[in-house]
Amino acid sequence: MVNLAKSQRGQIAVEMVLLIALSIGIFIGISSIFREKQYFASILSKPWTAISAMIQDGVWIPGELHPNHRNRWVSVDGEKQ
Repeated sequence: MVNLAKSQRGQIAVEMVLLIALSIGIFIGISSIFREKQYFASILSKPWTAISAMIQDGVWIPGELHPNHRNRWVSVDGEKQ
């Protein structure tokens, strides 16, 4: 009589190799899709535009100027009554 544990040893090794090959294939496929669609670049660049606007101009919206950088019109006469 053949011991079932000994006969299944090779089957487990073959299945593990197949699972490893499948997982590597899936990983390569997903990474190529991420590279093609540039998901990581958009994850990093979109927040960076707001952060760089805050660093440069003091506001979160790119292109806006901080109120201290705008031209002001000042009247030294005060309000007319």
